[in-house]
Amino acid sequence: MFAPSVAAALFLLGVLCFCWGHWQLFARPRAVPSLSSLPSRKSGKDRSQSSLLKVSVVIPARDEALNLPPLLDSLARQSVPPTEVIVVDDGSSDKTAAVARDHGAVVLASSAPLPEGWKGKPWALQQGAEAAQGDLLLFLDADVRLKENALTELLRLSAENPRLVLSLCPWHAARTFPEELSLFFNLLMAAGAGITPRPHLASPHLLGQFLFIPKAAFFEVQGYASVRDQVLENLFLTRHLTEKGWQPQSVLGRGMAEMRMFPEGFSTLIPSWTKGFTAGANQVAAGILFASSLWFSGLFFLLFSLPLTSSPIRFLLAYFLPALALFFSSAKIGSFSRACLLWPLSLIFYQAVFFRALWRKRKGQKVLWKGRDVS
Repeated sequence: MFAPSVAAALFLLGVLCFCWGHWQLFARPRAVPSLSSLPSRKSGKDRSQSSLLKVSVVIPARDEALNLPPLLDSLARQSVPPTEVIVVDDGSSDKTAAVARDHGAVVLASSAPLPEGWKGKPWALQQGAEAAQGDLLLFLDADVRLKENALTELLRLSAENPRLVLSLCPWHAARTFPEELSLFFNLLMAAGAGITPRPHLASPHLLGQFLFIPKAAFFEVQGYASVRDQVLENLFLTRHLTEKGWQPQSVLGRGMAEMRMFPEGFSTLIPSWTKGFTAGANQVAAGILFASSLWFSGLFFLLFSLPLTSSPIRFLLAYFLPALALFFSSAKIGSFSRACLLWPLSLIFYQAVFFRALWRKRKGQKVLWKGRDVS
């Protein structure tokens, strides 16, 4: 009688904790407003002035010769082309600079060694911004690809709200199963950025892959000089922008941008998420931390109830309730169908990387990314 009662209690606790946490974290996430949903301008003059704004694209690139061509090709296909595309070659050992030039980008070699107190990516981004000629800056990671109307929509959004600073969570095109094991990392990254309108949980934080910002806003806060020593530079930039009256916002980018983060598999996936844990563990808002803790507790309660239950119906509910909920929520963020179906494996992988990151941080071990210390 002991095992069935324990299984029933674990099942009930699991359902309550998981459903409440999942609703709080992922229900009705913000997406990019469609053009038809945006309010009309009152002034034709304002509309014509917005069309004259120039967009400079800045791409930091360190050994990105394989990733750059799809991104640069997607920029060349834009219905409203950017004024310039600047690729900042951040000490690459491959053909990054040559590939960028062949695709028509302006190549700026990041000066080395790094200035004292600077991390590599913020320094590369800062140099690109200072060289840019546009009124608006679009910072993109090299693994992002844009839909052909992306700049058109960004310009329209900027015209409707000139104080807007927008970051997108690009749709993650995971093509292999190891890539899909980023399921929980991607979900929590989006939740932590405030893509679900829950002010009691967290205010919006800017994401790192895609940032669209007025040049005036960028330099009013001294750009990345104000967060020069941070790995998650855009997260820390959010506070400075808010203090100056700008309006940071993070939304899902499906239909505007997508990314393929880890085509190499575990060799880049594990160090990348380790880097994120190490840099951002202390920056999670209390509301997000509480909701995600209950959410994870619910998942583990359901997982532990599976081998104890003697009820086939309860077994199926304990397994497929999370699978379905994860499938529908993650479909807005990326392609993770196999990882959702095998959610216990995805959950264990997430926890293993998480505890590995905590252990390495406690031991003071370095986190290397493309040969550079990003601890």
